[in-house]
Amino acid sequence: NKNFSYAEAAYEEYPRFYQGLNVFLSLSLLEGGPFPLIEAMMSNILPVVTRTGVAPELISHGENGYLFDPGADVGTVSGLIREALKNRTDVAADIKHFTWEYLADQVCKALERVSR
Repeated sequence: NKNFSYAEAAYEEYPRFYQGLNVFLSLSLLEGGPFPLIEAMMSNILPVVTRTGVAPELISHGENGYLFDPGADVGTVSGLIREALKNRTDVAADIKHFTWEYLADQVCKALERVSR
């Protein structure tokens, strides 16, 4: 199929792999962590993802990505992919503050709140 390919890559090869992508699609019903989404966005790839986990906090629907409800029909998702392919937003600029230092600081603050 010309619209789909499956690739395996070592983590250090991800930047090169991401250069060939236009859209990051995630059909998760439950998202446990934001790292694939953040990595894609840092690589300036428009996300089209289910409204799970932290996605709604990172994505302004229609601006720097697209959100849909888990279980959405194929027509809805494919329409959002078409919209993403036309969107020329600098997605990376919206999340440039998500450095490892920032994320570690957020984890530490969350742990402090829990331990009180």
